[in-house]
Amino acid sequence: MGSLSRLRGARYEEAVNGTVNERGTITVNPDTNPMTIDFTITEGVAQNKTQLGIFSVTGETVTFCLAAAGATVRPADFTSARDHLLIIAKKQ
Repeated sequence: MGSLSRLRGARYEEAVNGTVNERGTITVNPDTNPMTIDFTITEGVAQNKTQLGIFSVTGETVTFCLAAAGATVRPADFTSARDHLLIIAKKQ
């Protein structure tokens, strides 16, 4: 089993193989282009850091590009880079 993320209002938790490894809160700004998302990590290896990202929703696909936790520069586009995590999720 891979990684599982759950959103509960403005809170999230991430689990791998059933074990929670990170918790925090999410802030989304849908008024920007691309839309922005910030993960404020309150528990886990990157505790007390913020992970800046962008995302888009097209049909049944959501695409995220996230900077490394603690980075101060948000990704500018959806290209894969050494220090960015690119996630493409499609509804099944």
